Amino acid sequence: MGDNQFVRSLDTLGSDDLPQVGGKSANLGELTRLDVPVLPGFTTTADGYDHYLDAADLRDDLRDALAGLDPDDVSDLQDRGRRVRNMVASAEMPDDLRRSIVEAYRRLGDEAGEANPRVAVRSSATAEDLPTASFAGQQETFLNVTGEDELVDAVKRCYASLFTDRAITYREDRDFDHFDVKLACPVQSMGRPDADRGCSGVAFTIDPDTGFENVVVVEAAYGLGELLVQGEVTPDRYTVFKPTNGILERERGEKAVRMVWRGDENAVEDVPEPDRKRYALDDDRIRELATYCGRIEDHFDRPMDVEWLLDGERDELYVVQARPETVHASAPERAVRTYELTGDADPSVAVAEGSRSATKSAPAGSGF
Repeated sequence: MGDNQFVRSLDTLGSDDLPQVGGKSANLGELTRLDVPVLPGFTTTADGYDHYLDAADLRDDLRDALAGLDPDDVSDLQDRGRRVRNMVASAEMPDDLRRSIVEAYRRLGDEAGEANPRVAVRSSATAEDLPTASFAGQQETFLNVTGEDELVDAVKRCYASLFTDRAITYREDRDFDHFDVKLACPVQSMGRPDADRGCSGVAFTIDPDTGFENVVVVEAAYGLGELLVQGEVTPDRYTVFKPTNGILERERGEKAVRMVWRGDENAVEDVPEPDRKRYALDDDRIRELATYCGRIEDHFDRPMDVEWLLDGERDELYVVQARPETVHASAPERAVRTYELTGDADPSVAVAEGSRSATKSAPAGSGF
């Protein structure tokens, strides 16, 4: 796709490229090698972000605006955050960076046979999705972006979102220099989970509640995935046993609302009652998704958190992104405790207490 210093095609990337394209883009590049369906696209690079700041001579002004910040002073944090985001978003994009982005976008359209294709523009921080820290969700995503000017504006707003209040506080608390973390912007063809029979969701290659490692847990809801991520919709939940790819459990969620593309904007609408009462995914799709998740986990050799969509127009599943699961992966190893009865204690009480302790530490489904 005409890679250069400022733009890289997703299918040319791998984990070694993380310093230049961030965790999200690097992981997408890895997925293209795994027989896992990924929507086509490209990404800007950390060099492009640096070039943007330098061309606009923003660094000193941004440092001055953040100097002496007390992140516990919410009012001050909000004022400074708003100021630096406006500075970044309103800067002029240098011609060579703009040209690289526009040319990659045109090539993406040529491959799709469509002028000005609709795309999703996401944020991929160079310190994002690390095994020991997660910057995921701190920056912006822009959906249904179409046209060259709108794309360039979305990239600028992604750059600005590196300075959301949440991101500023996270870096301050963990002693990350604000200019050591840089931003790449993956740009992908827009999937249509909001079309008829489409849906989207997340999948975990470990039970997110118990840490049990022998299952894939899938959550699914209709429409674009933002409402699910924000916790505003109750999804279906499916549990798949890894060794057999058999479905152990289905829980039908309410799925009362969905986010869809209507006209020129995203809209939230009620889901018709018949659709609420059916499962968003059939059994074949659940197993197909679990298979992709297994390939992803095997490749990265760790539990993974996967975002996916079912395109209702193409009737195809796609993996949108994959990141390391950080909650249970960083937990200490399970311990087996032995109890020794001493003194004059009642043996039946001691055994009961020991059983309750053991039960609390055992993963759900560990009988399989």
